[in-house]
Parts: sequence; structure tokens; C-alpha cells
Amino acid sequence: MLVTVIQLIAVLIPLAGLIALLQGKHRSNSAFLLMLTTVGCLILNCGYLMLITATDAATAMLGIKAEVLGNSVFFFFFVLFLLSYLKLHVPRSLLYGWAALEIIYVTAFWVDSLRESLFGGFGFYNHDKLNIMLAHNEHSELYMTHTAFLALLIAGCTCYLIVL
Repeated sequence: MLVTVIQLIAVLIPLAGLIALLQGKHRSNSAFLLMLTTVGCLILNCGYLMLITATDAATAMLGIKAEVLGNSVFFFFFVLFLLSYLKLHVPRSLLYGWAALEIIYVTAFWVDSLRESLFGGFGFYNHDKLNIMLAHNEHSELYMTHTAFLALLIAGCTCYLIVL
């Protein structure tokens, strides 16, 4: 129960942030990108909430699919937000290429036959003490490469902020 309450709070925080951003009078490009980042965070957290409260494998898998979608939306728009905020210019072709790769990645995960061949299978089990559903998966090379790419992007932006 405690894990579910904590996850509900994790859903409410970006929701409150989104409401605050929507009520803002100054609608800059950075504020818009931050709002889309918040939407990604909201999707991600709702997906995780769906996973841990699932009563069957199909619902749990839908939660993981939402997490993957939210993760891609969050990181893509967070990096765009940082670029906008720091007034850094990146060729649009790189951004369009990255967006296309994220769309392919999420689509491959959402299509069951592609997910199983590219990401491997998922197993679900109930954690008796916490009374939540959990997933088990051996992470594929594609997943690890994607995660490493996102981590390097965020680390690069963070280092740039520190140097400023």
C-alpha cells in the first residue's frame, strides 16, 4: 500500500507542475518544452502506477508500454528544453533524426512481435510483502544502448551547465 501511495504522489507532482505551467502568463519556447517534459514524466509515472497496481499480465504490460513512451517523451523534450534554456543550437536534422529513432523505438516496443524479438520477453509476478506487481526482463542490447545514449545526453548537458 505504501508503494502505491508514493507512486500516486509521483503522479500528482508532475500533474501539479503541468497545471502551474498551463496557468503561467509567459509562454516562452522553454516553458512549452518544459510542459511537454512534464507530460512525459506524467505518462511515465502513470505507466509505473499501472504496472504496480495491475492484477494481470496484460495490464502490467500496458503499464510498461506507457513507461517506455513516457521515458522517450520525457528525455526528448527535456534535452530540447535544456538546449533552448541554454540557447544552444543543434542542427534540426539531428533533432529530427533522434525524434524518428525514438518513434521507431517506442513503436517497436509497443508491437508485441517486435518487442519479443528486439527486447526479449517479460515475466510478471506479485511481490507478496509489498502487494504490488513487478516485471522481470533481461535487458537487451537495444535497451542498454538506448539507455546509455540518453544517459550520455543528460550527462553532457549537465557538464555543460557546470562549466557555465
